Amino acid sequence: MNIAEITSIIFISLVIFCARIADVSLSTIRIICLAKRIKLYQPLLGFFEVLVWFIALNSIFRNFSSPIYYITYAGSFVAGSLVGMVMNKKLTLATVVVRVTPVFSYSRLLNYLERERWGFIIVDGNGVQGHDKNIFIVVKRKMLKQFSEIIKRFNPHAFVSIEEVQKAQEDIFPHQKSTSLFNQLN
Repeated sequence: MNIAEITSIIFISLVIFCARIADVSLSTIRIICLAKRIKLYQPLLGFFEVLVWFIALNSIFRNFSSPIYYITYAGSFVAGSLVGMVMNKKLTLATVVVRVTPVFSYSRLLNYLERERWGFIIVDGNGVQGHDKNIFIVVKRKMLKQFSEIIKRFNPHAFVSIEEVQKAQEDIFPHQKSTSLFNQLN
């Protein structure tokens, strides 16, 4: 194999790899938009997803000679999935509901939440340990780590569960400016 053939294999592999990462990442974001009912971006993302997919396939079909392209295609699917997951985290497409069942007194936690203007609701509940108060808070995923630290600080042994929210109206979040268009639509 001469230098030109090696260069061609590397270049085509890179085209396939980058195109496939873009394709799978767009697919991941499109599916998230579908699940979150963000209708505006689905067709646009789908268009670019298919366009990029055809570019990757075209590169393979023009160069059937090397199995390296098939391996690159399959490997880039994995890389694209990972990139899509990272993009999901960075775009903060999700809003979650955090359910907190405090173990001890929760008044300090509630005072803090009120002072910092977190929206919450308290629901009475009965569990294994008797009568409990449950605190429900809607939180943007990008603020989840910060919020978890708040709970640990005020009630380190609290039972906490987290679920994704499809839609939340009348959101009350502490002093936060939405910088992402996705957050504004969310």
